[in-house]
Amino acid sequence: MPADPKAVRILSRIRYPEGWRHWDKDETELTLETLKVWQRKHSVKTPAGSVLFGTVHPDMSNPETPGAKAILELVIPAAKALAKKALAKGQKVVQLSEGWAQEYFGPLEGKEANENHAVACALHEAFGDQVVQDTWDDWAVDVFEEDSPIWAILTSAADDDIDLAHAAVTCFLAGQGDDLADLRKRDIYTQGAERHIQEHLGSPTADEMYRLSFPGDFGEPHTVYSALGEVFNVTREGNLLQKIRGVEIEGGITITIAGSGHAFALKPVLEKAVGGLSERVAKRFKKPGSR
Repeated sequence: MPADPKAVRILSRIRYPEGWRHWDKDETELTLETLKVWQRKHSVKTPAGSVLFGTVHPDMSNPETPGAKAILELVIPAAKALAKKALAKGQKVVQLSEGWAQEYFGPLEGKEANENHAVACALHEAFGDQVVQDTWDDWAVDVFEEDSPIWAILTSAADDDIDLAHAAVTCFLAGQGDDLADLRKRDIYTQGAERHIQEHLGSPTADEMYRLSFPGDFGEPHTVYSALGEVFNVTREGNLLQKIRGVEIEGGITITIAGSGHAFALKPVLEKAVGGLSERVAKRFKKPGSR
């Protein structure tokens, strides 16, 4: 089945940075041993010393799963060693988390008790406030902020169809476990988005919304929803490059936690940077907006 023509048109407008690559889903069974190899494949160190750890999104409430073990036994020790070395040199160290900045270091449950929180707790226990907590999903790309520039970017990519933009983000988030009632309260799942989804999809389940948002995981062509999802993710990745750049030009380093697809996409971009994240690479993404 060919890709949706509108999806092809949306994708053709995306400006990818030099070296950026599409996620190649790894079907390897995830055991702790295979994750050791997998972790090296999906992590990258910049010439200035920042590290981006590409991770799975494990259930951290069950530390015996391979994904959780990888965070506890591979990522956290490496992050602590990196922070210790940088702090000893007097460098600023910033953890950039996916989703939101970690500000609470006690026990959490559910979606919030994720790999970002686990790494933040370990770094805070070891170094206190010496490690600054921040996010690479800040206001500029935060779909939960109605005045964020990301909405102008997504709406423009959707040929000025704001209902389609909201429908795509609804599928993207609900497909990954967000509750529709919560998305409605936060003005993501708007009446226009609901109408668009009902007219074009009927009443899709969360699994069906995931499939529409990530068809590549199933060997299927892009949908208009996944094309807008790629616009969203590439814009987020551009924001991440800017965040790393901002810390590095001040002589600091970042410890970034990101889903493996983001790390896989950006690894060649970051590896090619000379003397830190170069101005040339950073300018490949114009910052989506600032206050």
